[in-house]
Amino acid sequence: MPIAEHWTYPVSDYTYNDCRLLSRVKQMRLPHTTNLLEVQKLRTKLGLNESCAEDRLVSERPHGPLALDWSAVSLAQFANCLCLDVKDPATKHLFQLYEKDGSGVIDLREYLLCVLVISKAVSSLEMVQLAFQIYDRSGVGRLGVQETAEALHNSVNVTWEDGYDVFRHVDRENKGHITFGEFEEYASKRSEFSFLFPHERRPQPRHAEARPKETPCASVDAEPKSKAQ
Repeated sequence: MPIAEHWTYPVSDYTYNDCRLLSRVKQMRLPHTTNLLEVQKLRTKLGLNESCAEDRLVSERPHGPLALDWSAVSLAQFANCLCLDVKDPATKHLFQLYEKDGSGVIDLREYLLCVLVISKAVSSLEMVQLAFQIYDRSGVGRLGVQETAEALHNSVNVTWEDGYDVFRHVDRENKGHITFGEFEEYASKRSEFSFLFPHERRPQPRHAEARPKETPCASVDAEPKSKAQ
């Protein structure tokens, strides 16, 4: 059966690469994927595939009390972070796809995770690892209870309550924070997280924690379909 037949949208509206992207998204547990195809086409139009701005933003993110709070970013801040023209209609449209209830702000972490996970993460476990990196405000690889719950919810759709429970089970010493390595060690022993280890991958020692594999940039095969002449 052709890939496009799995979807309820008009097949003629999508290229083969569009269908590949939709098929990949369907296999993932990301909760914020409704407008992902439109997001990718806007990113292509704005040159974000070539600029790798999102990758650099995550890897070069400043930390500390004066750093920008990614949980509430305005249009101007969004454009500045990604080196976009704030007056470009495509920039505003991309921003509005993540804006909730006309609040004038978006959660930049949700945008970055949704965009980068498609191109950088090849497994559910790597999705969680990328989320831990994006939701890390400390810059030292440690997440508090709220950040852990958000990272798990927005990467593999763990409920908020379960996310809080996971943190409490991992942080048995009551340090107030956990690392990705500590979560991975815990998850590898829990049946509810078996989907993270489809090939029975074993966690690396904590001192050998690695970041998600680097790719040239956050590019995906979702190019706009050219109109028939």
